[in-house]
Amino acid sequence: MIRKSATGVIVALAVIWGGGTWYTGTQIQPGVEKFIKDFNDAKKKGEHAYDMTLSYQNFDKGFFNSRFQMQMTFDNGAPDLNIKPGQKVVFDVDVEHGPLPITMLMHGNVIPALAAAKVNLVNNELTQPLFIAAKNKSPVEATLRFAFGGSFSTTLDVAPAEYGKFSFGEGQFTFNGDGSSLSNLDIEGKVEDIVLQLSPMNKVTAKSFTIDSLARLEEKKFPVGESESKFNQINIINHGEDVAQIDAFVAKTRLDRVKDKDYINVNLTYELDKLTKGNQQLGSGEWSLIAESIDPSAVRQFTGKRWAYLAVVLDLFARKPVGWAMSFSPDSRLTMKALEMAWETRGKPVGVMFHSDQGSHYTSRQFRQLLWRYRIRQSMSRRGNCWDNSPMERFFRSLKNEWVPATGYVSFSDAAHAITDYIVGYYSALRPHEYNGGLPPNESENRYWKKL
Repeated sequence: MIRKSATGVIVALAVIWGGGTWYTGTQIQPGVEKFIKDFNDAKKKGEHAYDMTLSYQNFDKGFFNSRFQMQMTFDNGAPDLNIKPGQKVVFDVDVEHGPLPITMLMHGNVIPALAAAKVNLVNNELTQPLFIAAKNKSPVEATLRFAFGGSFSTTLDVAPAEYGKFSFGEGQFTFNGDGSSLSNLDIEGKVEDIVLQLSPMNKVTAKSFTIDSLARLEEKKFPVGESESKFNQINIINHGEDVAQIDAFVAKTRLDRVKDKDYINVNLTYELDKLTKGNQQLGSGEWSLIAESIDPSAVRQFTGKRWAYLAVVLDLFARKPVGWAMSFSPDSRLTMKALEMAWETRGKPVGVMFHSDQGSHYTSRQFRQLLWRYRIRQSMSRRGNCWDNSPMERFFRSLKNEWVPATGYVSFSDAAHAITDYIVGYYSALRPHEYNGGLPPNESENRYWKKL
């Protein structure tokens, strides 16, 4: 009787586990698609530092696990990172379905979870230097666990690598947080055997680097918490001999919100523990910086600013802007987007002329191929003669003088919306233009068509 009861319990548990595994497996692909949609929607709002598009491919759903590839494409590249337009970062993702992922069970973890995942970086044209630095091993591997309540835990394993004059040994970092990512985010990590080669005869080594941080974001805008970063057992070496040793160099940060106020207090502390030169101990030291009543919104506005570039296409008949685009990169893709919009807005005309200066984004092969495909003739200003393109120069002067604030915009998204408002709602619809006899571009065009 006892054996039958035990067998019944085991069978029941197997059925429950199997049903739970099937159900959680059905949630993986919709979850991936929602994450991608949210990421790409944020891109449209200008919330990313670079013009990136997220996608996935080769989704293979099994009973116990699902596999797919996640890829991030740099649409316009990232010149400051030497990333070309169209290059991708690709990850292999292997997701084990909950409620009891197999790998977690093997490690003795019986707490139910929505899923556990292994993420590996794929070796391609863009990431190949990372694999070379890690001696053809995967430079990073991540293990993620997602709880039903929205919390997550991530372990990031870092392979030993050598990047030019900088090298390090094995490392591991753990990240624990809730669904809002920055709220109650706990970070711990360690990297061993750090070497910075200053010259052929001089280098600095550290036995290890550790980080311990606990932070949260109050009301989605006030960062508070504390962190400690430490380099342990530092040696300064000249011609193979130890010149100086430091037991530890520690950097501490503490952020506290001012009670009932929209400000935070910042405390930065740097510690030098037991500096020794030769056989002489020089002691220890500490340096602190305290800043009170910091406005985090103002700090983000100041530190988050980057140059953004605007390309505009004018229809010279009434000086009306008919195409425009913005980007962090002043490349051919930017001007091509503006031309594509103008061509669509004007009903795909044939045999018109496009005039511009001799900038490389207008002389590039890609841009000229687009003109050829649209059957548009190209005209260019004489080198060094801005008057040949004076209508466009005048538009930008008006935009800067009449609309763009001297302090710039808080975000790329704010800039894009404000400039669109200027072009559509003010410049084209309301602003008098001397060329049109004092009429706005829209009104000038409308009167012309009524006469026909």
